Amino acid sequence: MKKAYPPRPNHDFRITCFDWSLKHEAKRREAGFAPVESKMLVRRFWQYVCFLQENELTTTVIARSETEIFPETSLRNSDLTELGYLFAQRYNDRWAARAYKDTGAVNEEKFLVKWFKQLRATVRDA
Repeated sequence: MKKAYPPRPNHDFRITCFDWSLKHEAKRREAGFAPVESKMLVRRFWQYVCFLQENELTTTVIARSETEIFPETSLRNSDLTELGYLFAQRYNDRWAARAYKDTGAVNEEKFLVKWFKQLRATVRDA
């Protein structure tokens, strides 16, 4: 049975932001988990945003490079196309959770590609 997702709300809201990644990592570190370098967190946030932008899932440019990822850099509902919103709705949390299992940019990209193929197949079948 397929999971049912709620429809896209009309109001704008923040889906994720880099500051949340930093705060989550700090809480994990305080709880005794191994630290995750902020450099890697920047790379992951940029990798996610870049993937969305390259696949025309955004309505605006969020960032042009890793150097434009700051704590206040965020991804909002209004920044995404309909398909982009569906992608974020289904896979944003999974992507964020992978920060603690990261196996490098090349391998992590494979997850984004796989999930995007799954989404397109689902949307085609609907």
